[in-house]
Amino acid sequence: MLVTMKVKTNSQSSNPPTGKGPKPPKAPAPNERASKVLQAAGEVFLSRGFAGASLETIVAKSGGSLRDLYQVFGNKEALFLRVMGELCEEVLAPLRGLALNEKNQQLPIEDVLLMIGNTIMRVLLSPRALSLHRLVISEGPRFPTLGKVFFQMGPSSANATLAAFLENRAQGGQLSIPDPRAASAIFIHSLISDLHLRALTGGKVTRSEVEERVQEVVRIFLNGVRGTRAGHPGR
Repeated sequence: MLVTMKVKTNSQSSNPPTGKGPKPPKAPAPNERASKVLQAAGEVFLSRGFAGASLETIVAKSGGSLRDLYQVFGNKEALFLRVMGELCEEVLAPLRGLALNEKNQQLPIEDVLLMIGNTIMRVLLSPRALSLHRLVISEGPRFPTLGKVFFQMGPSSANATLAAFLENRAQGGQLSIPDPRAASAIFIHSLISDLHLRALTGGKVTRSEVEERVQEVVRIFLNGVRGTRAGHPGR
């Protein structure tokens, strides 16, 4: 009777087993799997283009299966657009960090525009951003939706971010800008113009060229939009 009770007590114990065998690998969370797919897809699309990229290659780099990929992203076109959105967001994040930082609102306008200008140039001239731009140019004619997504999430979003910063300064009386979005576009395009085109076509742009361009653009821009007490551009 005592033996029977002893066996029963052990069988009901809640202590975990003491075995030291290998634990099975933990399955990645759905968000983690999606992140790995997007990262792999970005690398494949940027290096091979849309037509040259295969879902099999993306799955091989990210893990999982084609079935999982289709369930999460739909098809190749949908995955491509999602990747473009992620890449645009990655490129724009540094600009938003500067333009929307409340601490920067207290700094002199020249200082902030210099920081913003250098950030825009650093980001747009990075190998990843240049590859993205080349991809859009090459794939745009046969994949029109790509161009629309890129423009909305890339140039248009960057313009809106800088315009919000300029409008805030204009409301504080520091600038005289009837149309902040137009002023923002002028500022950005004055920065990139020939230097960006040179980099896109394989040319080299030096750091000193970038710094000189940013300083000159900020000087010319502020000479045109700096407000005075009379509400007219300063000289």
